[in-house]
Amino acid sequence: MSREAYHHGDLRTALVEEAVATIEEGGLDALSVRSLARRAGVSHAAPAHHFGDRHGLVDAVIGEGFLRLRDALASALVAGGSPVEVGVAYSRFALDNPRLFALMFGPVQEPESATTRAAKDAAAAVLRESVRKDAPPAPDERRRAVAAWATTHGLAVLWVSGQIAHEPDASLEALVRAVLLDARR
Repeated sequence: MSREAYHHGDLRTALVEEAVATIEEGGLDALSVRSLARRAGVSHAAPAHHFGDRHGLVDAVIGEGFLRLRDALASALVAGGSPVEVGVAYSRFALDNPRLFALMFGPVQEPESATTRAAKDAAAAVLRESVRKDAPPAPDERRRAVAAWATTHGLAVLWVSGQIAHEPDASLEALVRAVLLDARR
């Protein structure tokens, strides 16, 4: 849709998609309601009708990011993935969407919409399900899910930000597999 006039379909969804693309290209500073309208080929009032203001737009983008993360994790889980493979899917999402990932896990936008909160909860539910699927339910199931998430998230953030020295043949996915497999022993 970039730089083409918008003519039909779901304008809200199209604007969120365009906002995600804008953020991935130029970061959050590149995003404004006016520039989004221009890029989508709609009046500057059209995005305001759907999001109210920039805060509402950013909230919608964050919600979309969590839905995409949920879908990536669910695909790994449906394919029979263990918590390790779900962790690999999580890290792959971070690598493929570094600016969106940073926005999703940056300072919490206040107030957060119910839609965004539900998207976050849905992504977290897939992580919990991968732990539940891997081992019988136990009193420490939530703790195990949080530990797997924290480990995977920490590795992804360190990798994407360049804090972990990249070896020529190394990959984040291999590192996540190795660390999560070690944690299971």
